[in-house]
Amino acid sequence: MSIHIFTFQRKDVEKGNIFCQVGIQMCDSLTTIDELPNEILLVIFSYCNVDSLNNSLLVCKRWNIVISQSDILWKELCSSLHETRRLIQVDRKLGRSWQETFKMNYKTNDIKKKWKKGDFSNPKNYQELAPKPVCKMDDESWGEIFQMELDRC
Repeated sequence: MSIHIFTFQRKDVEKGNIFCQVGIQMCDSLTTIDELPNEILLVIFSYCNVDSLNNSLLVCKRWNIVISQSDILWKELCSSLHETRRLIQVDRKLGRSWQETFKMNYKTNDIKKKWKKGDFSNPKNYQELAPKPVCKMDDESWGEIFQMELDRC
């Protein structure tokens, strides 16, 4: 018989608190990832970047359900999209889930961030532009981008 002691941290996105929880488990064999509770899987997934998280959605049905149904995970990802906060508020008021909201705003946030840095300003030729530098954006977002370009001149 072996004893497993595990700790994990959970972030409360709304309050900015971090909780540390400890669990003790007695078992006859080593624990596999399939035996981990969903709460522990979510802690693991919270350390993944977007690409890894999207790949994890495809691993198995359980992981897909755990990731897709976690409002905490998707809300935390949305909080990292600083360039599209206004759009996130609009999407949430329209009743979209945190996952839908993140997926709708991730590309826009990335484009606005790159435009703010000047990545798309004054290219010498077509090859200097990043692939697919445009995505679906509302009028206000385009207005912000055009204002950035005017301010840059």
